[in-house]
Amino acid sequence: MKYEQNSMEAAVRCIVFAAAGDGKVSEEEFNATLEETESLERWFQFSGMMGSVFKDMMSGLFGTDEEEEEEEEEEIIFEAITEETLKEIVKDVLAKTSRCESAADHKAYATLCASSITHESMQSRIPSACFDLCGIDSTAKPVDVGAQSLDEHIEKKEIRNIKYLCSAMNQDFKELEKSYLDNLTFYDDDKLEDDETVELDDSDVALGENSPMQIIKLGVLCAGSDIDCSFTYKTLMEAYFMILCDIARAKGEKVIKVQSGDKIYEAMEYAYGWMDQIDKKIVDDVNEMARKRSEDMEKELDYNPAYDAPREAYSEDCYRVLKEELALITDKSLQKLAYKYAFWLTQADEDNSWGYRVHLIHEMFSGEEPREEVQDQTHEELHCLEIMREHFDFDEDMFYGFMRRLQDGDLGYL
Repeated sequence: MKYEQNSMEAAVRCIVFAAAGDGKVSEEEFNATLEETESLERWFQFSGMMGSVFKDMMSGLFGTDEEEEEEEEEEIIFEAITEETLKEIVKDVLAKTSRCESAADHKAYATLCASSITHESMQSRIPSACFDLCGIDSTAKPVDVGAQSLDEHIEKKEIRNIKYLCSAMNQDFKELEKSYLDNLTFYDDDKLEDDETVELDDSDVALGENSPMQIIKLGVLCAGSDIDCSFTYKTLMEAYFMILCDIARAKGEKVIKVQSGDKIYEAMEYAYGWMDQIDKKIVDDVNEMARKRSEDMEKELDYNPAYDAPREAYSEDCYRVLKEELALITDKSLQKLAYKYAFWLTQADEDNSWGYRVHLIHEMFSGEEPREEVQDQTHEELHCLEIMREHFDFDEDMFYGFMRRLQDGDLGYL
């Protein structure tokens, strides 16, 4: 079979070689590879577009040397392949690798496969794809907490082939291995400090008074006070992990004990429990308002100020519930922590519906039209933070320094 330089066929040959380390390409690996070609096509189109924008920008800044002859870049066709083409590549690779009798033979074939990939971006992207696709048919029990070994997820001879490809493409195998293993956990290892490790905690996730999940609940409540709570569970689980880290550090502990991702995911229902505490009539009024607003938008009608009343009533009831929930933070050592995560979660909340607010920025004497700026935190969210500040009765001087560090990012970020 013919493999054009920097073609999708050449890229897939590398991936199939890695997956065929165990002497076969499983059905899961085959189907995942076929889907991956579509992702790779979109990735290459986007990276090419961004590269063109950067090139034009640099050209605009520094100009081009007219005396230099511009080399025309050869057009690269990098498009998703069909199932039949993939079958041909698998057949070809398996035939070639079946004749490899030693590690040296496999290394030589890896070099041959890699020789068809000369594009730098592809050389970094393809080995990374090999990790994901070779691990797709793993029978290992999912473990999303603590240190893990690569051979728990990828067959050893597949690992060998990935190493050979990394070497041939000048990629750091260890760095890619770390990235792959880090992505198996729901938390980001970069959030850990020096000498900190993570261990699985077999206990259930604590709920209620002075619990990390109560801190999450307060943050979600603040973020939802504008009738717009747009989080991914990944964001909330990352916040939960960071709270555990903060609590452990305050105690001088280097081991962060974390429950399994499944347990934390299930416990997240508690973080949204405040919604059931909002007055039912207010919720019904908001739902009716949202229905009418949707009809207005279909008819391209302007916003009806009458909708403000149910929105304000909902926010007011959120403030009431917030005051009740704050009573469950009785440990003074958790007060700043609760405020910090409420601040971060109100920022992280996407606010892409009712919470989408902009304000005009006027540049005095510039002669330019006012520009719109999207608010990170809405008026309702900021009011919730003020309720928290008053409830905890923070010292004014302490709070001023604390807020400066929080706003400047010195205390971290989500």
